[in-house]
Amino acid sequence: MSLSSQAYRHVVRLLGFDLPGDVRAPYALSRVRGLSINTATVLCRQMGIDVNKRLGEVEEDKLEAIEKLLRDKRHQVFPSWFRNRKDDPLEPDSVHLAGSELLAGVREDVELLKRIRCWRGVRHSLGLKVRGQEQGHWEVWPFSRRVQGEGGRRSSCGQACRRCLRGGEVKMGDIRRPRKKWRGPTNPWISSALGDEMRLLGKYGLRNKRELYVAAAVARKYRRMERSFFALPPEERTARESELIKRLYEAGYLPSPEGTSDAVLSMGVEAVLERRLQSLVANKLGISQHAARQLVVHGHVRVNGRRLRSPGALINRGDEGGIEVEVLTVASSEHQGQSGAEVKQQ
Repeated sequence: MSLSSQAYRHVVRLLGFDLPGDVRAPYALSRVRGLSINTATVLCRQMGIDVNKRLGEVEEDKLEAIEKLLRDKRHQVFPSWFRNRKDDPLEPDSVHLAGSELLAGVREDVELLKRIRCWRGVRHSLGLKVRGQEQGHWEVWPFSRRVQGEGGRRSSCGQACRRCLRGGEVKMGDIRRPRKKWRGPTNPWISSALGDEMRLLGKYGLRNKRELYVAAAVARKYRRMERSFFALPPEERTARESELIKRLYEAGYLPSPEGTSDAVLSMGVEAVLERRLQSLVANKLGISQHAARQLVVHGHVRVNGRRLRSPGALINRGDEGGIEVEVLTVASSEHQGQSGAEVKQQ
C-alpha cells in the first residue's frame, strides 16, 4: 500500500494518543499508556489484526473496536492474571485500564493512601520520596528532610541536594548533561540491515556506526515532523510543508525546492551523509572518503574562512561554495626536514 494513498493514515488517533502509522500495529499500540508490547500483541490477535501490518493500514472499524474495548474496564479479552489492576477496591473483579483512566486510577490510589494515613501516604502528603525513587541526584541531606541550603540557598531540585549545595548545579543544556543524539536499531542482528550498514560505512568512510546512527536520527527527525503535519488543517498543513521543504532544500537534503510530502517521507540516511563535510571535500577534489577525512581532521579545510576539524559537520547548500582546501605537499628532496611554513615562505 502506498504511503500517499487515501486508505493509509500516517497518524492514528487512539485514546487521546497520536500513534505513528508507519510502525507495526503492536509496537504502535504499545505507545498507549497501559499497553505493553505483549499486551498489544494479544489485543491484535484477538481482534484478527496481522501483527506484521502497519497501524496506518488497519481498517477503521477495527480501530474503533479496539478503542471501545479498551474503554470498557471489564472486557474479557485479557485473562485476569494478565490485567494491570488486580486489586481495585472499587471493582469486584480485576480490570485493565489504559490511557487517562490509568493515570486517574494511580491518582486515586495515592489519594487513598493519604486519607488512611499509612506510612506511604504520609510521605506522599509531605512530598518526600517513596519507594522506587532513590537516585543519586535526589539524595537529600540530612535524612530526606526538606531543609534550606547554606546561606538560605535552595537547589534547583527543590531540596538541599548534596550535589547542588557543593556549588555545582547542573542545568539544562550544560555540558555535564550530555544527551544521546542517536538511536540504534531495535534488533542489531538482522543480516540485511548489517549488510546495508557496512556498505554505507565503506561508501562514506565512516569511523563507526555511531556516525551512521547520528545521520539516521537527523533524517528520522524530519520524517517525523512531516508526519505530524497530516493531523493539521489543510491551510496550516500546506504552509508548514512548504516551509519544511524550503528548509530541507537550503540544507541540501532535497534536490528541488518544489518537492512534495512524499519526497520528505522518502528521505533516507544517504541524503544526510552526502551533506557531511567529509563527503563534500571528497566530491570536490575527486579523492577517496578516507583521504578527505584526513584533510578535515588535520585542519586543512576551511568553510567561509573558519577551520573545521569535524568530518561529520553538516554543510548547508549556501556554504558549500565557501569550502577551501589548503594542502601543501612536500614532494622534492630539497625541502625534506623543513616545516610547511618554511617551505611556504620560500
